[in-house]
Amino acid sequence: MKNTFTRCKTPNVLLSTLFLVLLAGTVIAQERVVTGTVTEQESGESVPGVNVIVKGTSSGVITDIEGNYSINVPQEGTTLVFSFIGYKTQEISVGNRNQVDVQLETDLQALDEVVVVGYGTQEKRHLTGSVGSIDMDETLASRPVGDFGQAMYGKVAGVRVLNASGRPGESSRIQIRGINSLSGGTEPLIVIDGIPLPSFDLNTINSTDIKSIEILKDAASAAIYGSRGANGVVLVTTKSGQAGEAKITVNYSYSSQEIMRKVNMMNGPQYAQAAIDGAQNGWIDSGGDPNAPNTIAARGEYKYTWPEALEQPETLWNTDFQDLVNRVAPMHKVDLSVSGGDQKSTYYLSVGVHNQKGIIKTTDFQRYTMNMKAQSSLADWLTVGGILNITYNNESVYEGSTINAAREFPPIYPVYGENGNLGGPNSVPGFENHYNILMRADNQGHPYWHLYGFDDQRHELNTLSNLYAEIAIVPGLKYRSSFNATYSRGDRILYEKN
Repeated sequence: MKNTFTRCKTPNVLLSTLFLVLLAGTVIAQERVVTGTVTEQESGESVPGVNVIVKGTSSGVITDIEGNYSINVPQEGTTLVFSFIGYKTQEISVGNRNQVDVQLETDLQALDEVVVVGYGTQEKRHLTGSVGSIDMDETLASRPVGDFGQAMYGKVAGVRVLNASGRPGESSRIQIRGINSLSGGTEPLIVIDGIPLPSFDLNTINSTDIKSIEILKDAASAAIYGSRGANGVVLVTTKSGQAGEAKITVNYSYSSQEIMRKVNMMNGPQYAQAAIDGAQNGWIDSGGDPNAPNTIAARGEYKYTWPEALEQPETLWNTDFQDLVNRVAPMHKVDLSVSGGDQKSTYYLSVGVHNQKGIIKTTDFQRYTMNMKAQSSLADWLTVGGILNITYNNESVYEGSTINAAREFPPIYPVYGENGNLGGPNSVPGFENHYNILMRADNQGHPYWHLYGFDDQRHELNTLSNLYAEIAIVPGLKYRSSFNATYSRGDRILYEKN
């Protein structure tokens, strides 16, 4: 009988399986479960939806409706992070504990922020109306902008800031949630340090002097201003002095402006061919022979002929009048402020110069501002103060048809003719009798006639002043009496040089 022996490998397989089970058990044994309850510190009520995360990992859970949680954590060195909107984030070291209960503390920093509403102030947590707030920090206030409206671009939802035109010194337009009036204007009411402006003009104050801007966007917020607040209210609060040593601040900014794209017009050769085609087509439409010579004897009227120079466009001028009336326009802005005070009195004084050249030559805008603000506590119960803001604007305005003239005037003419007059049919030999065919019927004339032929100077003086006294009756209750005064004067000097 033959005996066959086979080597059995089962023990090795069993040992390997046993090793893996023990290894898995070891890994599982390295984690443990930690439970707990999250409550509010002040009321003791449970807080659902709190994020509970193992610090340094993506492992986490949220508390249930009862504020309870259960999370797997490593055996040693574990820290749990508890976070929820409106509460301060807490980091708790677990240690050897299996239960970690946490009390969250309310985060009052955002809720205690003071916002100007109407003629007073209110904390954000008490707001029920729609109010937008902009803190004019140094970066925002020092932007190279013409008025403070341009510094508000994209800062508050539902508020649109529009440029009325590219004219230097032109005030920006503000629309709060679209057009709100069918018969009246769409601009909101501007209130500077409690002084409502009689008209909408954002050049009334220097943007560097502004501390904060609040926008009252709904009827509930703007109700205190009545019908004047129908389109919303923009509340501007200027800077005040702080107790301490005198602080001197100097700001300077430089920027430049230029047109991004010109209107694509015909050049000299193209215009010459268009003039020839126009005369020839007119002659054919009148029944004339297209092969007739280009002479008065053959065609009878100058409008059916053209100067011989047009047949040699390389000899003509190719003047880009858009380039001649436009330029790269620099803008300079300089501000100087001095502020300080002591425990009872504070002061703030600033002066500013804004000098902006226009993209169109001969246009420019200068604004000179001075702002003074002082406050003094005469007694524990009595505080007095005053504000004085003075703005003087000087503007040079271009004649309204300049841009159209630069686009429409034929490029085949020079800036100046041989006789020293402005280039055109009457100053270029051979073109004297071809005015109609070489000029559009509604042509505005030579661009330089509009650009340099008029002098339009506009001067405007605006003052805002306020005197007030504030009496503290009891804690939390104050009586304030104020006197506001505004003064505006505008002068315009316009004369024609030609």
